[in-house]
Amino acid sequence: MYFMAKESSPVLCLKPVIMRYDFNEDSDSFTGTKLDAYEKVLLDCILGDQMLFLRQDGVEQTWGFLTPILEMCEQCGDFERHLKYYPAGSWGPQAVSELHHSYMCDIT
Repeated sequence: MYFMAKESSPVLCLKPVIMRYDFNEDSDSFTGTKLDAYEKVLLDCILGDQMLFLRQDGVEQTWGFLTPILEMCEQCGDFERHLKYYPAGSWGPQAVSELHHSYMCDIT
């Protein structure tokens, strides 16, 4: 898996970094029983382990932030002017590149 990481510099300069996790049986990285996703979720529920679950107040606060934005988007009506479509896996729409050009290094 790759993710973008900011280089240590005064300007915004991102570079792809490899994230590696080895879950193989012969790996020393992880010990214990290997559970599939559903086994892990069910076991956590049974044991009352809430570490991987959001609290209700957190969910409500998130929707409190997002609901006004979503309502404004629904009322906008001029989607073509405000939404910038771009291909999956690309660096994003050209308009963003032009907007932030002075703050970014050359990442192509």
